[in-house]
Amino acid sequence: MNLREAVGTAVRLGEVARLERLVNENARAVRYLLALTYQDDPAVRATASRGIGLAARQHPKVIEEVIRRLVWAMNDESGTNAETAPEVLSAIALERPDLLVPVVPDLMRLSGDAGLRGGLVACVRLVARRCPDEVTAGCQEFLRRADDEPGACAPGTRRLEKLVEAVEKNPNSARAHLKLGMALLQVGSKKNAEQELRRAVELDPGLAEAWVNLGGVLFLGWDFRGCVEANSKAVACNPSLLQAHYNLGLGYLYLGQADKVVSCFREVLDLDPKNAGGHYHLAVGLLATGEVEQARAMLSRAIALGYSPQPEFLKIMESHGSGTVPTIEVG
Repeated sequence: MNLREAVGTAVRLGEVARLERLVNENARAVRYLLALTYQDDPAVRATASRGIGLAARQHPKVIEEVIRRLVWAMNDESGTNAETAPEVLSAIALERPDLLVPVVPDLMRLSGDAGLRGGLVACVRLVARRCPDEVTAGCQEFLRRADDEPGACAPGTRRLEKLVEAVEKNPNSARAHLKLGMALLQVGSKKNAEQELRRAVELDPGLAEAWVNLGGVLFLGWDFRGCVEANSKAVACNPSLLQAHYNLGLGYLYLGQADKVVSCFREVLDLDPKNAGGHYHLAVGLLATGEVEQARAMLSRAIALGYSPQPEFLKIMESHGSGTVPTIEVG
């Protein structure tokens, strides 16, 4: 699979961790991501934009050129459809807002276009929030005026700003950091999400929700040992937290510890006997430990509950395969 195909596959499957590795390893991935931001599918556009934002950490010069091209497109100098430009710029602002500071005057001017205004105001607001000492008084006045215009700002961005303000007002609130971390994860800012969640558990080591979400972030970053450690602490804080047992099982799955996969997903099914994913992953673990008939029974139950198994796993079941758990089975 060449780079273009790998990027396209990661975007369409929403595999952000894989996408981050691709852009870190090869700046050419940005070119393919930019093309995908023009797709009709909003999920594809959002994931491609997120990938460009993540690339800003490793390849700032490349992203500066992307910013220049997007501003050029919005100026109607290229004949390119620029409707998706604000979404891409906002994704960059979440990771490297400093790269956008030089073009803030352009973004304010271009926001006169009704089709671009909401997204550009949201982008400028992000830059101003994260680089307050680098934006002009004119920028602050622009945002104050925008506050008086209903619908001018993207709801998700406004919510994020409110959560940032909550942390600033109460920096020792573990729950404030937890809420901000979860919101940052939703918009694809994994690194910042991890920082907020680590601060939450530092402030309140007994906050199970923060541990389980931290484990989820680490899992997305392919830190499976970290995922296991965080979710183990979540279980210690709250043994009835189903998601912690589930995530713990997934972590062990990728570490190839099949006996622990079985144990974790038995706990999941004790808490929720109709959990389709729990039955499926228990089947994966059982097959890896050689319990073929039990695995078959769990797989049948998962399918009856509506789970769609990976075709590769069905083939392994048919051949009565066993051994280490292949990572492709997480689904």
